[in-house]
Amino acid sequence: MLHRSHHHHSPGKKKKRSDKPPKLSHSKTKDWIRKETLEEKDKPVSAYESLYTCLDQGFCCGSSHTVKQPMTLMVSAKEEKSFINLAKGITREQLGKLVDVASAASFGRGAQEVFDPNYCSTLQLPSKYCSLSFHPSGTGILEEIARVFGTKKSWLIAQQGKINIYRTGAFFKPHLEVPKSTNMIGSLVVCFPCGHEGGQLVVYQGNTKQIFDFGLNSSYQGNKIQWAAFFCDCPHEILPVTSGEMLTVTYNLYVVEPPAPLATVDSFKTKLQHHIGDPTFLSKGGTLLFKCRHAYSTDALAVTDPCKALKGSDALLYSVTTRLGLRTRFQPFFHTTKGDSERYFTAKRFRAFKDPVHCESEEDFFRTFFQAEEIDPNHIWCSNKASQDILSDIKAQCGNQPTTLHFYEAVLLVTIPHFDERQEMDAIALAEEDAFRMGLNL
Repeated sequence: MLHRSHHHHSPGKKKKRSDKPPKLSHSKTKDWIRKETLEEKDKPVSAYESLYTCLDQGFCCGSSHTVKQPMTLMVSAKEEKSFINLAKGITREQLGKLVDVASAASFGRGAQEVFDPNYCSTLQLPSKYCSLSFHPSGTGILEEIARVFGTKKSWLIAQQGKINIYRTGAFFKPHLEVPKSTNMIGSLVVCFPCGHEGGQLVVYQGNTKQIFDFGLNSSYQGNKIQWAAFFCDCPHEILPVTSGEMLTVTYNLYVVEPPAPLATVDSFKTKLQHHIGDPTFLSKGGTLLFKCRHAYSTDALAVTDPCKALKGSDALLYSVTTRLGLRTRFQPFFHTTKGDSERYFTAKRFRAFKDPVHCESEEDFFRTFFQAEEIDPNHIWCSNKASQDILSDIKAQCGNQPTTLHFYEAVLLVTIPHFDERQEMDAIALAEEDAFRMGLNL
């Protein structure tokens, strides 16, 4: 499901991979949340790197919350109803009732629904037998997610999805949350107090992974829950539960308005305006290239208004540049490798393929099926063209449900006019951008 150019074929010689394990840098945000980043071998050579670095809003977030609202799980089994107060923890007897009505969880491998305990060994509670009174609204969770995702809490909707039981030894290998519509931007996983060890949720983006170790705080602590949220395009996995059982519920996250960026609008706008007003900055004009931090599905790429598809830092960049009057294009991005040579393309059109497509070369494939054009070498990259990927050896073809969607890398191309033209740029663009910020109560 995560589309990579080398999935179609492998022309030429492959780059040799080092046998040495990648070096990871560690940082802790909370005692049970940590981030690991693969060291970059190729540092950006662009003088415009600071424009890109100030855009990072993050790709996931998490915390623990003390919940005041009821957390009751109703279970219907053998014509009897029982009610479990999750706020008081779960007893072995209650867990047994849940296991009795649970079934093996299926997942999607491409367009097929499959049951493969070697890839996913969790149990799922059927909605016809179970109902949950808990909802994250009113807990402060959605406010925190909205801040990191670059939107407003009032624009964010959480819709309950699957309730899963991870028994000792259970796991779910890397997969994606399949977006059910173009306005679904992510998922929220809530872990209820149920003593266990292991079962870490690991979320990946590019060369970084965030680890949520639910097991460290899983024992009963009053009405306290743990949670983590992440964007749909982020591969993630549940590591094996080493002892006890873990009970989780997943919510699909939707936005009812375009995900208007909030968090770092000032820093990026200020830097960009400074460059635009500098006569030594691309005095004759040029194009800046920003590789999107997120991948996008074929459905998202089909949306005519990029504001309705872009997420997080990408939405921030597009919003600011267009409101400053700069032409900004959102296009799928591909790169090919042959020996030590790499070439970079953008696509004018895009499509998904249910079956592998064989062409004489990757370049032929891109030009034939995507009307791809090689990126002008005079364009200026403000980010790494292709960063190292922790999941580079993992084919993330699996999702939480069957789908024919593919995910593609993308790039934003920002056209910077000639300095003389920039001096004559209509001041209305700046006024409109300021009015936009005031409307968001920044």
